[in-house]
Amino acid sequence: MRRPLLVTLISLLMILGGIGQFLLGCIALASRSNATFLKDANLTTAEATTFAVVLLALGATSVFLGLSLMGGSRVVRGLVGIYEVLQLAGGIYTFVTIESSKRGYGIGQIAVALVVLYFLFGTDKAKAFFAG
Repeated sequence: MRRPLLVTLISLLMILGGIGQFLLGCIALASRSNATFLKDANLTTAEATTFAVVLLALGATSVFLGLSLMGGSRVVRGLVGIYEVLQLAGGIYTFVTIESSKRGYGIGQIAVALVVLYFLFGTDKAKAFFAG
């Protein structure tokens, strides 16, 4: 069976989201000693470093899974499902704990995770693609 458009869209969303996370992680890592950034984000240097490293890891994982999903593996589909649930939790955590204009990132993370979960598990074409 040909890969459904929505599965391709999921893969692209994951890749783009992963690139965004990775870039945000780079910015946070580079800004971890910037007093204005730390004050605006209400973080300590150690918390900013941890936040950055987690974003770097999530971003790299998202890109890898997005690329792997295009092959139609049920295992990768399950891993992506688990990963998106974790992304959803991370978005909620980011929205609740990060103060300032960075909350928009958490909202975006929540929205993307919900869309990906729906497209991956909620459509008949995706179910058929991963069943075969």
